[in-house]
Amino acid sequence: MIINLEETFKWRKEDEENAPLKHRQSEKLKNISSFFSGQENFKLLLDTNVYTYMISKKVPGDFLSVIEKSLLYHCSVCLGELSLGLAHDPDFGRFRKTVKALHGVTKNIPKNRLYVPDKEIWLKAGIIAGKLARIQNFQKDQRKELLNDALIFLTAAKHGIPVLTSDRNDYDLIQQLHPDGEFVFYEVAAQSLATPEQQRAPAFVAQAGDQG
Repeated sequence: MIINLEETFKWRKEDEENAPLKHRQSEKLKNISSFFSGQENFKLLLDTNVYTYMISKKVPGDFLSVIEKSLLYHCSVCLGELSLGLAHDPDFGRFRKTVKALHGVTKNIPKNRLYVPDKEIWLKAGIIAGKLARIQNFQKDQRKELLNDALIFLTAAKHGIPVLTSDRNDYDLIQQLHPDGEFVFYEVAAQSLATPEQQRAPAFVAQAGDQG
């Protein structure tokens, strides 16, 4: 038997508590500025929002410094989300410009730095996303986003790599159900945006992704 669903869901009981989880304070989570202070060649798996922020150039200066000093890893789920957003864009001019920018990133991703979720990860991610959607009372359209986040988080966790993301809320909840994984969050604020000289995306991401 390839998949044993009864074994997979043996944890669920009829009287299971359905109390919603509470988001933790940001001070209790790992922030990009403090977590990577003085460290280099640190492994990071990029969440989808990292690519989009780099292309839109709405990133804080300390974010770029961390990226430059890190070994970047990627997940096929993120590439799928990026493709979904591109195909959905009705503005053809913007679509072509974004495709060109993303091509500069994806063409330089080393094969050994691109991870694909396996069947075990898919099952666990479905369980986590389904449970969170139920106890947090999420809307139906939020389940797919949560499933993708869980896939990215569990893929990174399997390889012992933290996820770099701006989506602190969802990853906080996912980590509470799967504490073996890690994520590091960054915040985008107008006063902390990088200077034009610092903005080197997307070629900058491609170059960093090709290090090591």
